[in-house]
Amino acid sequence: MYANLIRFFLAGCMVGVLAASLLAADDAVPAPDDPKTAGVQREMEAAAERYSHFATDDVISNRPTTRQWPEKFITQQSKLLAELQTWSAQPQSLRAMLDHPDGKVCTLALGALFLREDPHDLSVIAALADDKRPTFKLIHMSMRSVGLGNLADIECPQTVGDVAQAMLNSYLWGQGGKRYSDFAVYWEERKDRRNCASWFLVRLNRATRRTTPLKSEYLPDIERVLSGLEELPLNERAWTQVYLRCRSSAKIETILTDDACIADLNAVGRDEIIRFLERQRVTDDPDLQFDDLEGDNGYVYSHMLHFILRRATQLLGVEDVPFLLRREELERKTPNRVYGVSAYWAVAAAEITGQNDPAEAGKIIDAAVVRFPLSDLLGGRKQAALVGCLWQLRGTAEKQKLVDWFYAAQAVVTEKKRDGSNHGPVNFLISVRKAGRQSTHELMVALVTDPRFEQTDLPAVKEMLDIASEGLTEPIYNWREFYGADRRTPEALIKWREVLTHHYLP
Repeated sequence: MYANLIRFFLAGCMVGVLAASLLAADDAVPAPDDPKTAGVQREMEAAAERYSHFATDDVISNRPTTRQWPEKFITQQSKLLAELQTWSAQPQSLRAMLDHPDGKVCTLALGALFLREDPHDLSVIAALADDKRPTFKLIHMSMRSVGLGNLADIECPQTVGDVAQAMLNSYLWGQGGKRYSDFAVYWEERKDRRNCASWFLVRLNRATRRTTPLKSEYLPDIERVLSGLEELPLNERAWTQVYLRCRSSAKIETILTDDACIADLNAVGRDEIIRFLERQRVTDDPDLQFDDLEGDNGYVYSHMLHFILRRATQLLGVEDVPFLLRREELERKTPNRVYGVSAYWAVAAAEITGQNDPAEAGKIIDAAVVRFPLSDLLGGRKQAALVGCLWQLRGTAEKQKLVDWFYAAQAVVTEKKRDGSNHGPVNFLISVRKAGRQSTHELMVALVTDPRFEQTDLPAVKEMLDIASEGLTEPIYNWREFYGADRRTPEALIKWREVLTHHYLP
């Protein structure tokens, strides 16, 4: 307990020192009588009287104001955001406003500073993290408020410190679950850097508004963020691109493409890719160092690792196959706490081998399946990756083996009552659909005509309906009817199995 108290005390001291050093600089904050500062101060003081609420989450996420609010709040917050954007062009004046005695003026200055998307403003924002002065009421989204306009459901008090903490947390949330109280350590590692991968991520999430699919009106903002990657050295750009592909809240692969990521990784070279797979440091960016997989680091590394392994045929060669299998073995001794041992080491080895020797690749998969039993918590998902690779490499030459595996995995799902997020048969069917082999129809006929077809559950049947509908003008089922209230009844499941039977056996 005492150690934590000391840590928080030192962290607070360091934040204060950081902020003080910045504010003390002669050119950092203009004098109060500076004409520009005086003008901004007058405008903010008037706005503090005019506005009643401050939608902190909307300012941070850059999302459009929710229509669940009463119309007067939508109009008010739209005007407020426009003013914050105008003030953001005066960073020196904004820093001066952080000393204003009115907490509402301080909050407006915080909002305008945050909109600049300059992480080097974080140290002055951090100086207000413990400010207890009341400010504008927080307005937020509430499902209970839909169509009701019930003010009590969408507002609550907030302090200047609450606003500052939320802004800091938006940068720290991806750093192993760190919060604003960890800012001093976070900043010490980054204060002298011009760029960090997570800073690009914050800007990118604001540009996309975390929407999927991407909206065309956001594309200029997204391209502006991604264009900043060109300033980075090659190796840092290559790994930052992979980081963004794996961490973005929106799907950005149509803009930051596989081809672009793979081209830069290949330019960096095989040796550096191998170092990354060995969890050695490939850049001095603290966001891209994975020698310690505690906390969020394990999650990030797993996704970046899978990005590389799933593109192994474009990044590695046949000489790397023994290395990949050795890494899987080593991972068994020190598994990632988040995802355990990855099956994609073997998948990558098989895919590389399969380019010249599909039969040998099949042996790699057969051996790996034994190492990832269905009885394990994620065994079905991991075996699905392996047998999906087998289907891609060997096709109908392995048809009966794949059918038998499918129904063995379905039996485990049924017994363990697992859902669609941990469903080996569904994961396998998704890989079948993505592979797009011409012989997919033959495999599906074998699955549907098997006596065990009556064991399939709703998630598996839904994926089979989607595969059957591929390439058709209209799907073979009505999705509104499928998701109707009675979809989980035995009669509904029998009906959809019959739809599949009639499709594949007309």
